[in-house]
Amino acid sequence: MVALADAADPRHFGAKAATLARALVAGLPVPDGVVLAPDTARSVEDGTADVLGAVMARTDRWNGTLAVRSSAVGEDGPVASFAGQHVTRLGVRATEGALRAAIAAVAGSVNSPHAVAYRRAMLGHHGPGGLEAPAGPRGCDGVGRPIGQDGSGRVNDLGGRPDTAIAVAALIQPLVRARASGVMFTVDPVTGAQQLLVEAVHGLGEAVVGGQVTPESWRIGRGGVIIGGRRGRQSVAIEPAPGGGTRERPLTGSESAGPCLEPGALRRLTRLAADCRALFGSDALDIEWAWAQRRVWLLQCRPVTA
Repeated sequence: MVALADAADPRHFGAKAATLARALVAGLPVPDGVVLAPDTARSVEDGTADVLGAVMARTDRWNGTLAVRSSAVGEDGPVASFAGQHVTRLGVRATEGALRAAIAAVAGSVNSPHAVAYRRAMLGHHGPGGLEAPAGPRGCDGVGRPIGQDGSGRVNDLGGRPDTAIAVAALIQPLVRARASGVMFTVDPVTGAQQLLVEAVHGLGEAVVGGQVTPESWRIGRGGVIIGGRRGRQSVAIEPAPGGGTRERPLTGSESAGPCLEPGALRRLTRLAADCRALFGSDALDIEWAWAQRRVWLLQCRPVTA
């Protein structure tokens, strides 16, 4: 187990954790966290690890429920995005049983039928253990650069063929109790236009990733000028459940009538996008974010896939 700030090597802790580690050290608004290396996460899954006490000692200071996410070696590059393929557990209570179950679910999800099928379909010989790196923008490890690529342009062997198990670390963070959440592309992922595309929903952002609602959307020019917006269709918000996990809550009348995001939130998201572009040296980023207590939080940053 290491602190998130120390999990900067994607070969050991996966792209998601390594990217957030670099952002946290650079001062971007990333929630605190700890990361279990793949071997440790697997040992928790099979019941041989003795690390949960250390995890609980660290998470006690966060005073709330947790988010337990996968961070797989070799995921989220210019060729394929693994959003939704591996398990995420939100609203996890900081108890030994709940943590063990969440970590085991994350570690085991790499071998789920849909994750295996996605690796086969999308990565082919360019996946972990493949021969040649795909063409694409180069940036820091985890963002804009195929994981495992070295200076020769070839891909290192990081865990076997795409149709076999790959290494998955477990990223554990305090759950942001979001008033609104969503995704933000720093370029239009369809047309390539140099505009921000922000998609937002009330509550936790799993509704966006899971396709459960039509999100509110905004287009913002690089100068911060709002170009246009579109109302979403949402009847329920996902929020932490009192006993752990999440639940659906019907929207209030004011939530249904108004936008998810106020102008101040859009300004902060525009600033976050600029900070991520500068830090990672890429103009084509896919950012997950949360808006809570008038503050924007960075939850993930990966390349926009080809």
